[in-house]
Amino acid sequence: MKKDIFKYILVMFLGVSLVACEDYDPEINYYDTAKLDLSATKFTVLDSELATTIDFVTTTKTVTNVRLVYDGNEINTGTAANNKYSVTLKRSDLELSEIGDASRLYVYATVDGKEKEMYTTIKMVSATSIDNPVDEDGDEVAVYELSDVVKNFTYKVSPKTSTAIIVEPFIKVGEMATFASLGSKAYDADNLNIPIKGSDYTKNDTVFVQLIAKVGTFTDTVSTSIIISEYLLGDSKSINVNVEKPGYDLVGDSIIDIAETACTVKFTHDFASLEQGLETMNSTSLVAISDEALEELMGNLPVLKAAFDAGTPMTVVSDVTVGDSYLIKHSRGGKDYYGTLVITSKNDNRTGADDYVSFDVAFEEYDVQK
Repeated sequence: MKKDIFKYILVMFLGVSLVACEDYDPEINYYDTAKLDLSATKFTVLDSELATTIDFVTTTKTVTNVRLVYDGNEINTGTAANNKYSVTLKRSDLELSEIGDASRLYVYATVDGKEKEMYTTIKMVSATSIDNPVDEDGDEVAVYELSDVVKNFTYKVSPKTSTAIIVEPFIKVGEMATFASLGSKAYDADNLNIPIKGSDYTKNDTVFVQLIAKVGTFTDTVSTSIIISEYLLGDSKSINVNVEKPGYDLVGDSIIDIAETACTVKFTHDFASLEQGLETMNSTSLVAISDEALEELMGNLPVLKAAFDAGTPMTVVSDVTVGDSYLIKHSRGGKDYYGTLVITSKNDNRTGADDYVSFDVAFEEYDVQK
């Protein structure tokens, strides 16, 4: 019995194989089929329509009639040309209303005389973006308290088809505050800035910016925020100037010959008078400041600058004392540098050849563009 069944299966297999071989046409790609490729699949929340072209990707098949169906309802019919079908979809037909909505669109295409069912997903996305202030390289920059430099949030509204766009920016300080309108206007692709100036705010304020774009009854809302920063002086470094190497360039952070124009500080001493001091050079000066006042500055560079400008500059301190504190300013190449200088030690052995002064200094360019 088992042998008979085996013979029967073998005969059937050979028969089918022979028929298949006889019907095989090497000119036909039996694996080719029509696949969907849409030029656009995303509505923006500001659009009522979406123009798209359905490309029925195939190398050997021919697509003729096309039907589009959503949720059992036929929303469009027509005829493909060169295996492509152009159509304008309506968001109302696909029941799209909010960002994140997605609808499955069924495409029924007649392929070589036989209707084939395919589908794609149509989504709704935002048309609007907003970015924090950036520099020329596109890197985000801080907004500093006390700074009068105007920086800009930037936005862009890019619907697929709509053109009559109205934009209205809003601003508030603090999460619990209420947004205040900055006024509405027609969208202008040449003016996409929302300005902000640090001096209008206080350190650590969180400034929230919101933009509402409108097309008719459709709206798109985006927002961002930035924390007002403190323009702080950088880290300090320890420097030693002495009898053998008296000169130092604070900008270049290096020992230097005192005859060089880049020398900013030089060591001075008078062994007979038991004095060890500092002299500033080449557009460099000091302002004495108490430890308490220096601590209150908290390394805030704009406040430090204001304190220096209000003080009495000097260029010579003939005999320093450990713990003495100074504000320092240097000008070079059209740039101003500010910082702090604190005396940390000097020679107590009173061997003239070993005289020195050591100090900690924090020093950097005051960037007026910050």
